[in-house]
Amino acid sequence: MKPGKLKSVILLHNINNLGKISTIVNVKKGYAKNYLIPRGLAFYATSDNINNFEKNKELMERQNSERYDLALKSQVILKDKSFIFVCNASDDGRLYGSISVKNITDKVNTEINSCNIKFTITPASVNIGHGIKFIGKHPANIALYDNVMCDIFIIACRSEADAQIYKEEKVNS
Repeated sequence: MKPGKLKSVILLHNINNLGKISTIVNVKKGYAKNYLIPRGLAFYATSDNINNFEKNKELMERQNSERYDLALKSQVILKDKSFIFVCNASDDGRLYGSISVKNITDKVNTEINSCNIKFTITPASVNIGHGIKFIGKHPANIALYDNVMCDIFIIACRSEADAQIYKEEKVNS
């Protein structure tokens, strides 16, 4: 690979298969410009940026540690929890519409905030595997932080009374 194709960046977050917070890594120019920098995951490793980063490194690592602790607290609250969505559905159980990742994110964030934890998840951290388009109990996985995962269940039903039936049932695949 040509030397001009790589850029040095300082990571602001732990990124799988790339590096840990505060490390300087070489990545392709397009990956830095189009993904890492706009999302606030890294910044270019210029001499001025490196000097500024060294001054703020302790603060950033402390914030990173606090976020990790909040993720662990959230994991305890959410582990194997069921979230109920009352939806309109046809006689064969097909939902009129679907339950989106955004809907799930909103309910999960409400649950976390109700426990006085200042932590939020993004839709990108929710994995439902496939769209939820049928009534029943569906598994979902949430990436709360690097290597902090949590399994939850989504219950799609016609009424709150039906939700109790689905809580006891096995998960739809």
